[in-house]
Amino acid sequence: MAKFHTYSLNNTILISMQRPDATLVTGYERWKSMGRQVKKGEKAIRIIAPAPVKEKRQQKKLDEENKPVLDENGDPEMEEVEVPVQKYKVTNVFDISQTEGDPIETLDAIELTAGVENYAEFLQAVGKVAPVPIRFDELTGQTKGYFHTVKQEIVIQKGMAESQTLKTAIHETAHSLLHNKEKMAEQEDLKNRQTKEVEAESVAFVVCSAFGLDTAEYSFPYIAGWSSGKEMTELKASMDVIRKTSSNLIKSIEKEVQHLLTEKEKQKFLDAHTNNTISFYVADDMDYPISGDFWEYQTLEEAWDFYQKHLGDAVHGLRGIGFQLQDGSDYIGMEPLIKDGMVQIEEINQKPYYRDHPLV
Repeated sequence: MAKFHTYSLNNTILISMQRPDATLVTGYERWKSMGRQVKKGEKAIRIIAPAPVKEKRQQKKLDEENKPVLDENGDPEMEEVEVPVQKYKVTNVFDISQTEGDPIETLDAIELTAGVENYAEFLQAVGKVAPVPIRFDELTGQTKGYFHTVKQEIVIQKGMAESQTLKTAIHETAHSLLHNKEKMAEQEDLKNRQTKEVEAESVAFVVCSAFGLDTAEYSFPYIAGWSSGKEMTELKASMDVIRKTSSNLIKSIEKEVQHLLTEKEKQKFLDAHTNNTISFYVADDMDYPISGDFWEYQTLEEAWDFYQKHLGDAVHGLRGIGFQLQDGSDYIGMEPLIKDGMVQIEEINQKPYYRDHPLV
């Protein structure tokens, strides 16, 4: 399968429109290199391919320090350079059914089996951005999952591989966002089953791809099957919906995953330092805490409560709040937190150990 391209979503739709039963698609020369020949009279599938070119342009000449080189009149010298420009062209490809020759080891659309890095966080993130609850159950037949429009819930087959589960969760989330009956009725946009499935799987494909999960072997035949017979105007209308929905989901999921991973790292640190503690104190003199009146507390709330109630009682007028970190490091000691009525953010941030410490 590595010999065949993973086509873009636009090209996937173009291929499925021209040849709905396509399974393995590549160019004429590539088929020849694999010992197969395009059958006489076969009509090519036309797709869009990158066609980068180099164009000559005039630009300011720069020296080794990336500064403009000036001529004797003090004007910038110009030079001609070649600049790569991305352009596109129509190219021809053929499905394996249009060729004959040496046998090719093929793979039908199969269930995804790969693992997913940070799977738990990604699945939890999808659950947070989905507008309806997600639950797992034993489903009959080949059903991987569904969005129940009446119960307003997403149900996913138990026991699938991480990649298949995550893709299915995103697919059904797309359904719940785009194909809620009440929402479509309000917008007077009652889509048919074909359109719904093309949109949902396309969103799943784009979102998964953004996070490095390749679902092409599953998504390609799925989209191709459901887009069969649809007109270009219908597909283009869906493309706008797919782009917008995918973009919003990617941003939302990414934000949730980052938050969950940050919390995971904090918890990992705390688990590894279960004996670490942080306590707080209120002192009359924050420069020399133990030289005057001094009160210790286990929580910041307790220290803050005392500080506010007795702010006017300070003998030296320097009463403040500090903390003591006990974690076996070299930073055991008293550190001002509030001094002269000001939170000591800059001073604390100047010490990376305090700045990055979860307890602080």
